[in-house]
Amino acid sequence: MPAPGCPKCGAKTIFAGYDPWCPACGWNREEAGRRLRRATRKVPFGYLFFVVTFGLFFRVWHDPRPATLLFVFVFPLVPVLALYASLLWSRSRYEAAVRESAAGVYAGRHPAESQKTPPQDYRALLEMPRPRPVRVSRRGRTNLLIAMLGVSAFDLIFAILVWQRYRAAGSLAALPLGDWLWFGLTVAIATFPYLTWRTMQRQKALLADGEVTLARVVQHTQGGSTFTIQYEFQDSHGQTLSGLATDSSRSIYEGMTVPVFFDPQNPSLRVLSCESLCEVVLPGQP
Repeated sequence: MPAPGCPKCGAKTIFAGYDPWCPACGWNREEAGRRLRRATRKVPFGYLFFVVTFGLFFRVWHDPRPATLLFVFVFPLVPVLALYASLLWSRSRYEAAVRESAAGVYAGRHPAESQKTPPQDYRALLEMPRPRPVRVSRRGRTNLLIAMLGVSAFDLIFAILVWQRYRAAGSLAALPLGDWLWFGLTVAIATFPYLTWRTMQRQKALLADGEVTLARVVQHTQGGSTFTIQYEFQDSHGQTLSGLATDSSRSIYEGMTVPVFFDPQNPSLRVLSCESLCEVVLPGQP
């Protein structure tokens, strides 16, 4: 994900984890560092909470096989360690950049036009004929893959546990109500990848055949790792509409514009480019 331009001075920003900050003027520096440090601390505590929660669950389930415990507790440790190492690396880069900024390495860069990030030109997108070529974005593919892997691992674990309980009970009728509830939860969670896929299909239809215009961002808020923007735009009938959207790109701020795709017959069916799991393939893009 390319770093956005600083909304305060226009200089090129850098990331502290997922949060951009400006080394030239200091915009968002303290907040980005605070969020990065907090995210680093959350990882070990999150895994500890996972171990305690499932440990209590397995105790109530009367201690399953050691192989199941090993799979449940050790298998998630690999991505947890990878995430923790990535956050530590991001934190070290952030602290080095802060030292360079304090030493004046970036001083005077923001007035130079060559150092500024130019505003994005949406003319090519607005002039494209319909249907526009659309593809699943990298973030969309990643979300779908994570959903499939996470659901597969979760369902495999509980399928094994339910099967063990079924064999011990001897029949489905002998299973207690709690086992049926866990079975229902397993089936419900298995629908997550399908729901993600359906969302992507609806967004692809809007990006390909919907009306497109530019929405103006009137407010930007950040809660935890979630970036939310409030926007407004005019539909094809001249009516001003507003709404809230999640900024997955983490690069849209108050005063900026962002493309919005909507159904001209029903403008409530709309999606902003910064929240979509799909993207329009612009002329000249591979």
